[in-house]
Amino acid sequence: MRHQDAGALTGAPLPMRELGGLVIGSGFVAGAGWAMELAHLAPEHMAALILLARDLYPHGALHDEAYAKALLGYDRADEAREVATGIATLDSAALGFGYRRYVDMPKTLRAGLRQEIPDSAFLARLRRRLVTGLYGQPAVCAAL
Repeated sequence: MRHQDAGALTGAPLPMRELGGLVIGSGFVAGAGWAMELAHLAPEHMAALILLARDLYPHGALHDEAYAKALLGYDRADEAREVATGIATLDSAALGFGYRRYVDMPKTLRAGLRQEIPDSAFLARLRRRLVTGLYGQPAVCAAL
C-alpha cells in the first residue's frame, strides 16, 4: 500500500477513471490520500471488492484504505480468477436489476442483490476473510 498521489505511481500519464468513488488506472486503485498497486487483480475488480467489503461491513468511520488493506491478500495469481468469477456473478445479477455492474447500483439495491445470492461461496469466503483482515487492523479498532 503506497500513501502517495496516484499519478506518482508511474512516470507516464495514465488514463484514469472513477469507479465506485475510487480512481482506477492501469494497475492501481486509489482513494483520497492513498493508492494501491496491483500485480494480479484488475483495478476494476479491486474497486468492486472494496465496495462489496464496505457493503458487507459498513462503517462510516472507516476510509476505503482500511478495506483495501483487508483485501490486499486477494491480489495474488491464485486468487485473481476466483475474484473475477465472483465479481462477474455479481455483475450478472445486477443485470436483473437493470444495471450493467454491481458497482453501478445504488446501495439499497446492492443489498437486495446480495440477499438473492446469499449462499455464494465467494461471498461467504469474503465475509470470513474480512472479519480478521478488517477488524485485525489496529487503526480500525481504534476508529470503531
